[in-house]
Amino acid sequence: MSRTQPQTRGRAVVVALALLAAAAPAAAADPSFGLHAGVWTDDGDPVVGVEIVLPLDDPRWAIVPSVEYVPGDGVDRWIVNADGTYELDLDTKAEIWVGGGLAILFTDHERHGSDTNLGANLLAGAGIATSSGLYPYVQGKVVISEDSALALVLGLRF
Repeated sequence: MSRTQPQTRGRAVVVALALLAAAAPAAAADPSFGLHAGVWTDDGDPVVGVEIVLPLDDPRWAIVPSVEYVPGDGVDRWIVNADGTYELDLDTKAEIWVGGGLAILFTDHERHGSDTNLGANLLAGAGIATSSGLYPYVQGKVVISEDSALALVLGLRF
């Protein structure tokens, strides 16, 4: 672990908390929390993340701030996302959504220091409510930035 990694992680946490504080008052309904894991397809590294879904007055719209960690071989990334989603009105048991938003990528290069980049997210996902109250889902997200990639994840909201 390099000396810059704790600084990178600290910056990601501060930005994530500020994002959550700014988004929380906009939510009209009860929030849900989620965890997800998958692959960052640019280089096959794993990705893990946490999120909060803040539904708005119109139940099809939600604000979804999240933080993701992508540990790599010599390059670790922390990604703070501020996304919005819209649930499509389809005649199916699954809930299907599309969305997008902003990303801040904090990248720690083992031998070359760290850098921060802004990006945009485009995402689509599908999930299904269960009788237990758990909500499994699958989501694909394209991160467009200096370090563009596709993330495919499986998640669980509760």
